[in-house]
Amino acid sequence: MSNRRRPAASAPEEVSTAHSVKLVVRNKETGVYSYVWRIGWQRTSFYISPVGSGLGALKVSLHGPDERHPRPGFKWELDLSQHSPEQAVSIWDTSREPKHWFTGVKVSDTVVHALRIRMGWETLQRFNPSAPLPSTPRKRDVARYLEDIPIGYAADIDIYVSSGQPYWPDLAAIKRDNAVVPPLRNEANEYLTAVPSKAMILKEPSPDGVQMPSASDPRDRIRGVGMAVSKDGLLWVSESITSRRALLAAAMELGTVTGEGITSRG
Repeated sequence: MSNRRRPAASAPEEVSTAHSVKLVVRNKETGVYSYVWRIGWQRTSFYISPVGSGLGALKVSLHGPDERHPRPGFKWELDLSQHSPEQAVSIWDTSREPKHWFTGVKVSDTVVHALRIRMGWETLQRFNPSAPLPSTPRKRDVARYLEDIPIGYAADIDIYVSSGQPYWPDLAAIKRDNAVVPPLRNEANEYLTAVPSKAMILKEPSPDGVQMPSASDPRDRIRGVGMAVSKDGLLWVSESITSRRALLAAAMELGTVTGEGITSRG
């Protein structure tokens, strides 16, 4: 039996006509927030990106079949053609690859588990840097807060892409836990479903590649995002409290930023 539990999310719906979904994890007692994770679609593709200074260049693209697109498939990249280098310094990646193609994990002939976004309980504790407060969503957005993450657990958002109809691992349980996030549908008749849950970190640890260096002192702390593809092809996107100096040094080494200092990151 899985140890995964779903955090509360409001107002379950069967079908979404919204253009995008925005998800954020918060601790009401400490007032600390994760980054807002925005999920949207255009033509035959889905796109996932965080909202926040230092993160604007990060984009996860889930491309469906499209004769206008040279290569369908899943990838993540730091898009410095559309963003300044300063919008990439909060991303932890040491692979030196400008684009990262990944397969996801096949669930069935029509369903792929593409990625997992993780926010550990420790990232929401008092005195840790918070992401900026979420802005008021647009009318076409669907917004959800995830909260009540126990000590030792992480809030996970699992992203599935399916053909023909939306997919949930256990829709009855998700409805019972009031954790349904409406799916998105693209022009290729593909659906994206985001499934929030709580995972016990000791039983379901993050892969080594997303582990980020610890801060040397309280003034060195920053909220960053680690990126890694596990051996089975699943993309892990993990928020962590990490070292401002280490992130800047890594960004300078990889050539994503050349100046000194990091602007406000929340």
